[in-house]
Amino acid sequence: MVKDQQIAYIKGLIDQTVAKYKGKRLLYAAVTLSHGDAVLTTPFTVNTEKLLQHVSALPSGGKTNMKAAFNIICQISTSSTRLYIFTDGQINSGGSFEETVSYYNTYLKKIKEVTVIDHSQGFINLGLSRQLATAIKAKYIQR
Repeated sequence: MVKDQQIAYIKGLIDQTVAKYKGKRLLYAAVTLSHGDAVLTTPFTVNTEKLLQHVSALPSGGKTNMKAAFNIICQISTSSTRLYIFTDGQINSGGSFEETVSYYNTYLKKIKEVTVIDHSQGFINLGLSRQLATAIKAKYIQR
């Protein structure tokens, strides 16, 4: 159920982006985090259905190595990249919160439009996603 809501949210985000940039050829990519590592799940594509199929097939849970994801994003991004980070904010693999933020600020400052989407679950929300958004100067959205 939660995964279906996340996929629906991503689809809505893609639809909004397509509408906003109507007539432009947009490329989408997905980097996923699982078991303490990051993988480029979907290289840049204009095929949003393919992207959504890959994202919907992903397992959820596991350790979050945001620094590894930022490393992949650094390799594939340009100054026109728009980055959406779906996270509960828990960085529990690959370095501390401070190291992850330092890596972002060193290597990904060229990205002008970054949004952190908080998908924390449960009664208690520690505010870690908001803390990440603030630290990297990103827009914050709580779902």
